[in-house]
Amino acid sequence: MYYGWAIPVRVNAKNSYGAYVGYQQYVFMYINDNLIDATLKFKTGYAKTI
Repeated sequence: MYYGWAIPVRVNAKNSYGAYVGYQQYVFMYINDNLIDATLKFKTGYAKTI
């Protein structure tokens, strides 16, 4: 089990035509001076905030 800070981020990127594709939600975890992508863990329910 890991404990750390969960940081939700919403990104609105541009595609190759220059149009915005819409906001996508990502979740990063800050654990022991490392920043990891935990998006899949939160989407599948494997990780949660307390």
